[in-house]
Amino acid sequence: MGNYRYNAGRNVFINAVTSPLETSLQLPVFKISDDEVVTVSKFAAKAISTLFAVVLGFLATSTMANTDNDAIIERIQKVGSVCVEGDECASAPAPSASAGARSGSDVYNASCTACHSTGVLGAPKFGTSEWTDRGAKGMETLMQSALNGFNAMPPRGTCAACSDDEIQAAVQYMLDSAK
Repeated sequence: MGNYRYNAGRNVFINAVTSPLETSLQLPVFKISDDEVVTVSKFAAKAISTLFAVVLGFLATSTMANTDNDAIIERIQKVGSVCVEGDECASAPAPSASAGARSGSDVYNASCTACHSTGVLGAPKFGTSEWTDRGAKGMETLMQSALNGFNAMPPRGTCAACSDDEIQAAVQYMLDSAK
């Protein structure tokens, strides 16, 4: 049985043992230089990395091929649909509109109180005489300010969804609170 051994002289030998009683003979097979060792190492590294890339590519491809098409179709479904009166889907009741215009108190509590309860950036405070001074300007002037914005107040205050009547009701509610 032969074994390989590497010695300091960069010679590779095969120890050939014919029988346990005989001495071993060293037969030179080939000589390796330092440059050849580095070249063989670089080649081996490239071969291993190429093999790894091929195996990884194969695994990725086989994983993608096993994807369930029904799951893909379910993930890319439309979010909503349109139903026209007369179609089968139109049998569901339509969402009802709001029950009508909100009161001035409701609009004030939902949209105006954030600024007018504390007087943020000079907003007239609810329930103070500041509204008496504002009321002297007239409802038309107050509505123009409320609808178009005034100083730091944005147009329609913070209630972009409010109708003109709802904003007027809120202004009247704040005027009525004046002391």
